[in-house]
Amino acid sequence: PVAGVCVDAKKVSLIKSKHYYRTVLTATHELGHNLGAQHDGKADAKCPPDERFIMYIYLPKLNRTTPYYRNTWLFSNCSVESFKKTLISKECVKKKGSVYNEEEWMMFMMKEAGDVFTPSMQCYINYGPHNVHYG
Repeated sequence: PVAGVCVDAKKVSLIKSKHYYRTVLTATHELGHNLGAQHDGKADAKCPPDERFIMYIYLPKLNRTTPYYRNTWLFSNCSVESFKKTLISKECVKKKGSVYNEEEWMMFMMKEAGDVFTPSMQCYINYGPHNVHYG
């Protein structure tokens, strides 16, 4: 969801991949949407899709035979400007969070990614009681 950073039902993205780099790229790309970025070339012709930045509509194939594109790991200027507009305009990112609880934080950090909520629970939380993960 584009610019959904402050909307409860839209401020999350579920990512599943067996390949580390694809997971990193997909999560980064989806976070870009949450922070207000469209696909490059879609909303603003100043950042054409052929430069293949993170917000390129397709993930690149990552293997030994594909050429290396430095931009694959960078956000375009258009995306960065979208982030700025979103972060300036959204009240939720301006609010000071609750008091930091070091014990709670340490307990959270001892868990592996994905252990806080099962995939089915993540689907339930985000999409309602009739949605579960099949995998």
